[in-house]
Amino acid sequence: MIYKKYGEVFKKLRLQHHLLLSDFERVGLSKSTLSYFENGKSMISLDKLDLALQEMHTTFRSYMLMINNDEEDYWLSQFKEIEKAYFSNDQKKLQAIYMKNVKYDMEENQVIALSAKACYTKLSTDEIKYIENKLKSYQVWHSYEMYILVNTLEEINPDLVYHLIERILSQNSQYLKEITEFRNLLIRLIIRTILSMIRREQKKFSEKLIEELDKLTLVFDTYVRISSIFVKGCWIYKFEDKNMGTKLVSRSLKILSEINALELRGIFKHNFEKIKG
Repeated sequence: MIYKKYGEVFKKLRLQHHLLLSDFERVGLSKSTLSYFENGKSMISLDKLDLALQEMHTTFRSYMLMINNDEEDYWLSQFKEIEKAYFSNDQKKLQAIYMKNVKYDMEENQVIALSAKACYTKLSTDEIKYIENKLKSYQVWHSYEMYILVNTLEEINPDLVYHLIERILSQNSQYLKEITEFRNLLIRLIIRTILSMIRREQKKFSEKLIEELDKLTLVFDTYVRISSIFVKGCWIYKFEDKNMGTKLVSRSLKILSEINALELRGIFKHNFEKIKG
C-alpha cells in the first residue's frame, strides 16, 4: 500500500471526468492493472501513468501537486527524517527511527528500519539479504524504491547496485530528471553511488555515473555543480592524480564553507577521508 495516495488521486480524477476503467485500455492499461493501482496494491510505470493522465487532460506536474497537497505518507516522512539525520550525523535519531520501525513485520516498516540502520552501522548478513531481495523484486522505480537504495547501497553487492542504477536510468528517465521530487532524489542517489563505487575501485562505472550527473546539471543548480566538482576530485584522486584530485576536493569544500553549507561539507569531507583510506 506504499503508493496508495497515487491511486486515490488518480481515481478521483477519473471519476471527475466520468471515465470507466475500460476507457484506459487504449493507452495500454487493462482494467485489472488500473484497479490494482487505484486501490494501492501496485504501481504503474510513469510513462503509462502520463498517458493515462493525458486522457483526462491533466499534466504530470499538476497530478504531483495534487498528491503533495495531501497529508504526507508515513514512509515518506520517515525517509525524510533519515535524510535529515544522515546529513546532520545524528546517530541517536537514526537509531530511534530504527527502533521505532523494526518491531513491526510489515515491509514498509522493515525497509525503513534497515535504511536507518545502514546509515550508522553495518547490516547483518540476513538483513543485507532481505534488502537485496526487496530491491531485486521492484520492477517500477519511484521515490520509495530509490530511498531504500540510496540509504543501503553501501551494504549491498556492487554488481546489484550497478544493475539497479542502470535500470533506474533507463526507465522513465525524462520524468526522473524533470520532476523535482524525483530529480533531487536521483541526484542524491547518483552522488552516493559514485562515492561508493570509487571506494570500491569501480573505475569505469563511477566515471559513467559522473557523466550522468553532469547531464542533470541545470544552469543555476549550485548543489549539483559543487557536487560534480567534488566527485570528480575524488575520482581523479583515486584513479589518476592525487594532487590534482585533492585540489578539486579542497575547492569544493571551500565553496561549501563560503556558502555556509557546513553539514554537506562535513559529509563530503568524511567521504573523502574514507576514499583516502
